[in-house]
Amino acid sequence: MALAFVRGVLAVVAGCLAAAAMMVIFESLGQVAFPRPAPLDPAKPGTIAEVMKAMPAGAFAFVLMGWAAGTLLGSSIAARLSPAWSLGCGMVVGGLMLGASVANMVMIPHPAWVWVVGVLLFLPTAFVGATLGSARHNFPPAGPPPEVARSRG
Repeated sequence: MALAFVRGVLAVVAGCLAAAAMMVIFESLGQVAFPRPAPLDPAKPGTIAEVMKAMPAGAFAFVLMGWAAGTLLGSSIAARLSPAWSLGCGMVVGGLMLGASVANMVMIPHPAWVWVVGVLLFLPTAFVGATLGSARHNFPPAGPPPEVARSRG
């Protein structure tokens, strides 16, 4: 039982790292597609809020896609690495990513629609990722069933 717990904790850590990496990739792509209108001056208060107000909706869409893709990947990895608690580990990754995004949205002002979509996005995406990553959810191999393949040969 203790080994399964340790494996679950390590699976959640691996899932969170994978989720964060995927989010960074999407957010970097978003910054390439939608460059900041002005350079950031961290010494000047309110600069980040001004930049966030000037960002187009497409830039926020990249952020949301990154959150969804990262949560899907991270929860599926956590579920695959912890077969004893696959759904639980996947959902923990989703919950941690939800908490991190809410903290991000509190510290850096986001539009209301990003709040709504962002909060509603994580747990369903984590559930789908954990279900897909579960060892109990194995997809059949591509191609015809073995008996059909034998009758053709």
